[in-house]
Amino acid sequence: MITLQLVRDEQAGIVCRLAQDGNSPAAGPADLRIVARVDLRQPEGIPEETLLHSRRLQLGPGTQDVPLPRRTASYEYHGQQIAGRLSLRLTDAKGKVLAESRLRDAESELLAPRPKIAECPEALLSPKDDYSLIANLRALPGAVGLSVGALGLALYVLAGLNILVGVHDQFMAEAPLTAMERFNLTIQGRTQELERVRVAPIFYGKGRRRVPVIDSLQISIGISLLAWFVLRRHLHRYGDFHLFLFLPPLRPGSRIPARRLVRGRPHVDLFNVTARVVAGNLECWRRKPGRGEKQEKKVRTPVRAVKLYECQLPYVPAGASIGDFLKGDVDFTPMFRALYPALMVTTESGLDLVWQFQLLHPEYVDHALPGPTSNLRFADFLED
Repeated sequence: MITLQLVRDEQAGIVCRLAQDGNSPAAGPADLRIVARVDLRQPEGIPEETLLHSRRLQLGPGTQDVPLPRRTASYEYHGQQIAGRLSLRLTDAKGKVLAESRLRDAESELLAPRPKIAECPEALLSPKDDYSLIANLRALPGAVGLSVGALGLALYVLAGLNILVGVHDQFMAEAPLTAMERFNLTIQGRTQELERVRVAPIFYGKGRRRVPVIDSLQISIGISLLAWFVLRRHLHRYGDFHLFLFLPPLRPGSRIPARRLVRGRPHVDLFNVTARVVAGNLECWRRKPGRGEKQEKKVRTPVRAVKLYECQLPYVPAGASIGDFLKGDVDFTPMFRALYPALMVTTESGLDLVWQFQLLHPEYVDHALPGPTSNLRFADFLED
């Protein structure tokens, strides 16, 4: 039997002590690994894990001390839907697990707990977007608004006509006579009924597993969703707004003038606009097929969020640079003190960190511009 124990060496470093008991100790090459794993509190969640560190060693009798990295860019996390855990795992050359032990934050000198946050993460990262469809279409550039509106209206009309076709084929169309029905009508001498022209279905035929009304309704729902997607995709084009491409690396103490963060111009006059910068953590995981879903679903739930900047803009004229109306600096320090660094075990599972510039309008579709996070350093989130 092999046991793994974390101890301190003379330099206060973290050491894994391997101890073997029994008459036939294991020998030969082995790998001591640090593994990060995401477990789900939901039974339909899919757990994931990834390798953070591996060291090859030769097993021998007695005890062995194996130094571990002083600070691994990972930590334990216990959230609403996911739990991120670190483990020490000893495997042989074939990958068989010989021993495993939890690696806790107190033992690995990792991240300190984050403070409580009063803000609602859902309201900050995904604010409710109330807008007028007609007002948005009017705000679009002439050719764009006309073409998008016409296409959306045509699709909705097509969806309505398709439902009418389904109703006709369900209640008015007649199935063709079968050979037995034609034979019976001939025997009865009902030639007029035999020769009468039946009302044919326009598109949907009746059958054992075919119900025209339901079939047409399903297709019309798909057409309506397509129309909504077309409209929603273009409604934000009342203005062109972008983050500057070459932003400085974000560090604790970073302050960036808001006017140097975003650029762009509205095509129409904007009134009562709110500009703000928010950052937050998202719990990310994959859900197994079920609940009427045939494929896995990616879930991203905001769990922590902090507001870094907010500015009220009473009036922004059409064609004016939005940056000229933004006052003050964006202080990114609260992001490092209130949020957790990204802990993504895979590209789809773990704890993610995002920040975004938001332009919130009471009548038009809101803009949310995601900021870059690739230049963030794990060490900047650690307590000094």
